[in-house]
Amino acid sequence: MKGESMSDNEQSNPTSSEISFKDIPFNSYKIFFICLIGVTFANLDHSIFILVSEKFQSDFGWSLTDVGWFVAITFFISGILCTQVGVLTDRIGRRKSLLWSTFLTPIFVAFLAIAPNTISVLIARTLGFTAAGAQSPITLTTVTESSPPRFRGLFTGILQIGFPLGWFFASILVAFMIDELGINWRYTFLLALLFLPYGWIIYKYLPESEAWLKSQASKASDEPSISTMVLFQEKWRRKTLLLFTGQFLYAFAYGSTLMLVLYFTQERG
Repeated sequence: MKGESMSDNEQSNPTSSEISFKDIPFNSYKIFFICLIGVTFANLDHSIFILVSEKFQSDFGWSLTDVGWFVAITFFISGILCTQVGVLTDRIGRRKSLLWSTFLTPIFVAFLAIAPNTISVLIARTLGFTAAGAQSPITLTTVTESSPPRFRGLFTGILQIGFPLGWFFASILVAFMIDELGINWRYTFLLALLFLPYGWIIYKYLPESEAWLKSQASKASDEPSISTMVLFQEKWRRKTLLLFTGQFLYAFAYGSTLMLVLYFTQERG
């Protein structure tokens, strides 16, 4: 009897390796798809600039070298700003950070439709890319914390398809607006405003991370302020540098493909 009881108990409490997709909580799926759509929108917004960069060359008198420098400068400054995204997310929460990113990204991107000069374009591009880039670490953290341990790698891996999906939709919509509808290329940046209503979805249906709420509840009053410098303490330094190097190489490969748009249009016709 005792053996049967243990057997029944083991069957009713499967280990994490035995959990199937049907055992994943609905909340995990909901959070995943909300974050996936957010990443897709964010990449749609920031990819518009690259798709019409040749138009900027023509109207603003930029050379191909200028475009390369402008892309490099905006990425570099955005990268520095994005280091504080994690700090902000740990301070105010995942949900609120994602809302700020969702509202700010369309504003900065849409401003490019009326930006009068190169300086204003670079400022809007830098801030827009920072806000859009914030979607990646915020959504990745949110999905990781809400997914069952057995499926975290799967969920966070599939989340990355938001990058090509954003480019896919941007490429189709930008080409359709310019070639088929004859709309001025500057107005393609107004596509970013489609992202604004999605903020309501996040506000209404995305719950705050339980892991973050628990960490706030157990936070001591004398606990030091969150800072990126913590990552360079002896305990974390090696892992930080290793992960940074991997992320840098990934971003280098991803970023280098951005110039292919100009290469194919100008060198290959």
